[in-house]
Amino acid sequence: MLVFKSKRIRWIATLALALAPFSGCMPLHAQVSEVFSSPPELEPDVRFWIRVYTEVTTEQGLIHDDWYLGLVYEVLRFDPADSQRQRERIVERAKARYAQLLRRFAAGATDNLTAHERRILHAFGENSTPAQFRDAIQRIRFQLGQADRFHEGLIRAQAYEASISKVLADRGVPPEIGALPHVESSFDPAAYSRVGAAGLWQFMRGTARRYMRVDGVVDQRLDPYSATEAAANLMLYNYRLLGSWPLAVTAYNHGPGGLRRAQDELGTSNIAVIVKRFQGATFGFASRNFYVAFLAALEVDRNAEKYFGPLTHLPDTQSTVVTVPDYVPVDALARAFNADLGALRVLNPALRPPVWNKTRFVPRGYALRIPGAPPPADIAAAWARLAPAERFAAQKNDGAHRARRGERTEGSAQPTEPAATSAAAAPPPAAPPLAASPLAEASPAGNGDTTDYSVGADSTVIVQAAETLGHFADWSKVSSASLRALNRLHKNAMVTLGRKVKLELSHVGAAQFEAARRDYHRQLQEAFFAAHRIAGTENYVVKKGESLWIIAQQHADLPVWLVAEYNPDVNFADVRPGATLALPRVEAINRQ
Repeated sequence: MLVFKSKRIRWIATLALALAPFSGCMPLHAQVSEVFSSPPELEPDVRFWIRVYTEVTTEQGLIHDDWYLGLVYEVLRFDPADSQRQRERIVERAKARYAQLLRRFAAGATDNLTAHERRILHAFGENSTPAQFRDAIQRIRFQLGQADRFHEGLIRAQAYEASISKVLADRGVPPEIGALPHVESSFDPAAYSRVGAAGLWQFMRGTARRYMRVDGVVDQRLDPYSATEAAANLMLYNYRLLGSWPLAVTAYNHGPGGLRRAQDELGTSNIAVIVKRFQGATFGFASRNFYVAFLAALEVDRNAEKYFGPLTHLPDTQSTVVTVPDYVPVDALARAFNADLGALRVLNPALRPPVWNKTRFVPRGYALRIPGAPPPADIAAAWARLAPAERFAAQKNDGAHRARRGERTEGSAQPTEPAATSAAAAPPPAAPPLAASPLAEASPAGNGDTTDYSVGADSTVIVQAAETLGHFADWSKVSSASLRALNRLHKNAMVTLGRKVKLELSHVGAAQFEAARRDYHRQLQEAFFAAHRIAGTENYVVKKGESLWIIAQQHADLPVWLVAEYNPDVNFADVRPGATLALPRVEAINRQ
C-alpha cells in the first residue's frame, strides 16, 4: 500500500500495475549497510531506479507517474535512427495518450477498455475519485533508460575504484559513497551536464572552486583523482551540517542549506519523511529522487554480475604523479619523460586546451601524471633533460620570463627532488561525453553557503560574519546614524556576530536589501576562493580566552565567515572553553 498525496487530497490505493514487472524481490534494506539502509516507504522508488539502470536502455524509456514511481504506464522503444526531435515527439504523443485516458477515467468512462487500460485503472484502486485522476495528469513523466550506460560505467569504474576507496577511507567517508559517480556521470570523467556540471563527480564551477582549481588553464573537475578528493571534502561538510549520511548525499544535489530548512520545517532528519513531505520550492524531482537513485546504483554496483553477467575487465595500467617545478611547455615535458603526447593528455584531463595548443604552459606545482612507474633516478634524469630555455618563472601570457640559472620563484620545487607517488591505475581513454545524469539537475548544488540572509517579518536581520552597520546602511540606502538611533547604539558601538539589528526599509524593499546582501557575500567568497581551496577539515577545541576572531587569526588564511559557515549552530557570542569547532583546512592555490 502506498499513501498518495496531492495539493488537494490524500488517498490510499493498491499499486497493482505490472506492465513490465521488475525481476528483483529481495528487500533492499538487507542489501546495504545500516548507514544507507532503504526505508520501506522508499523501496518502490529504489526499485524503479534499479529498473532504469538495469532493464531499460537509452533506446527505451518509461512513461510513469513522477511521484509514485511504481506506476509505469508504458515502456517506449525508439528506433536507433530516430533523431532527438523525433524521440521528443514520440514521448509527447505518449504523454498525451495517457492524459486523455486519465481524463476518461475522471469522467467515469470505464467501458470498452483494453486489458492494458484496465490494469492502469485497477492501479488507482476501487475508491479512486475524479480529482485523483485529474491530479495524475500533471504527474505524467518520461524517464530515459540507462542500462547500457550503467554497464559501460561499471567497466570504466574499474580504473578508479581503488583510488576512490582510499580517498574515502582516509577521510572517514563511508565507502558506499564510491558508487555515486554511477548516478552522476556513469563514471565518465569527461561528462558534462546541460547545466554546466563536469567530470566524474559532476561539480558545478562555483562549488568546485571551493575545493579545486578551475580556470582556463586547469579544470580539476575533469581529473578524477582531484575531483574525488573534493567530493569527499564536500560530503564531510554536508555531513557535519546535517548529521545524517542519507541527507548528506541528498545535499550533494540539493545543497545543504535546503536540507537544513527541511530538517527545521519537518522537525526530523528521517530521509523518507523529508523525501515524501518536504515541499521546498526547488526540491523537485531530481532532489527527491537523488537518494533513492543512489541506493539503486549502490545495489547494482555491488551485484553487477547479477544484473549484467560477467564484466569485461580492463588491463591494469600504471601511472606516477610528479610535481612540475617550473612553468613548462607540455611538449617539453613529453620529451623529457619519453612519453607519447596523446597518452599524456589522456592521463591529465584537467589540463585545458590552451596547454595542449601551446598558448599556455603546464603551471608550476601541477601534479602531472606520467605513464608507468619509473624509479626516482629516472624521474630526476627526466627533469635534468629539460633545457633551461624550456623552464619559465611565470605563466605564458603576452610574454614570459625565462628562469635563469640559480633563479627560483617562491614555492617552486627543486628539479632533482620531484614529488612522486606510488603507481596508480590510469584512466582508460575518455569516452565521448555523456548527458551526465538521468536526473538532469543532478550536481553539487549551490556554493555551500548555508547562511540565512533573509530579512525577518519585523524588518530585522541577524548580523553575519564580515558585516557592519555601514553595510546595512548602504544596502538599505539610509545613513548609519539613523540605524544607530533606530537600534539605540552608541556612536562608537559595533554590531557583533549573531546580534539582531532593526532595519529602516523605507527606501528599498526587503527583497532588494537581501539581493545586495547576498551579492556582497558572494563576491567576498569568490575573491577568497580565487586564491584558496578547502583541503579538509579538522576539529578544534576552544581554549580559555579565545574568541572566533582569535581562532581565525591563529589559522593563516582562515576568514571568520568561513569558520562561521562550518559551524552554523554555534553561538559565537558565547563560545565556552572546551567547545569543539569544525575548522576548514585552507591551502593557497596557484591559479596562474
